[in-house]
Amino acid sequence: MNFICHHELFILMYSFQSSSGVAKQAIEVILILLRPVFQEREKGTEVVTDTIRSGLQLLGNTVVKNIDTQEFIWNCCCSQFFLDVLLSRHHSIQDCLCMIIFNCLNQQRRLQLVNNPKIISHIVHLCADKSLLEWGYATESVKVNLFIGKGRVQQKEMI
Repeated sequence: MNFICHHELFILMYSFQSSSGVAKQAIEVILILLRPVFQEREKGTEVVTDTIRSGLQLLGNTVVKNIDTQEFIWNCCCSQFFLDVLLSRHHSIQDCLCMIIFNCLNQQRRLQLVNNPKIISHIVHLCADKSLLEWGYATESVKVNLFIGKGRVQQKEMI
């Protein structure tokens, strides 16, 4: 049943890909599910985690090659939503967020990201702590390249 709901939500989001309304609703639902009352439950946390991850995947799919949605998601989510997700105890949720960040990045947003040490710190720690990530490393690589390109760090790319 859970998969069917997620699938239907994705179809709905895909059909309104240029609309920010569905993305905004997905963000609101994710924020509700990130509240401690849902995160600290003993039962049902897998369903909550799967739903958050599916919502983030849905947002991630809409930002790919869609400049308007990238702009909307970045403006709505940077930086508080990003931090709320990165503070989750579930690394799979954090990695999905890295996919969104990576796909939204352009030169201006990279500078915003670099100038937000809290987000960068969480991404670096996520990559240092977990070896089975997909998107965290891509986002980390972008961050390191930008630091080196601007001469702010005297180290070589870690990835």
